[in-house]
Amino acid sequence: MHNFVDYFEEDEVCDLTSVSFVSPEFRENLDFGVADEIEILEANNKELIIDFTRTLVYENDDDVEPFLQVSATANFSVKDDFNDTIVLMSKTSDLENKILENEEFFLSSTISGVSLLISQVLSSFGRVPVITPPVFMSEDDEE
Repeated sequence: MHNFVDYFEEDEVCDLTSVSFVSPEFRENLDFGVADEIEILEANNKELIIDFTRTLVYENDDDVEPFLQVSATANFSVKDDFNDTIVLMSKTSDLENKILENEEFFLSSTISGVSLLISQVLSSFGRVPVITPPVFMSEDDEE
């Protein structure tokens, strides 16, 4: 039996897909939350494509508003030895859980790049850069 990551080549291709920024009225101490999501865009006998989105939200009075959202895709090729096996895996209901369990392999470089881009966007307005964690932030992490 193989580990889930053994089915994929290590040469991931990561592409920035979108950046959405609405400049909030920044205060000196801006409190914001981080919300991460993944979506499986493609899972077949040749590739696995994962969309990762990080959204920063801030509280304004009694309202919570997103002010920065960055999305990127990570594309993994299936090793030739396993191209029939992955079709069965793509039908498993917990494919997202398998990816999150192996976050270091599947999401590490994508999340790090998104985190760096967020810092660059926010610091480009003359503010101290905000560093978001280079790890997947689940709802449990925010509490």
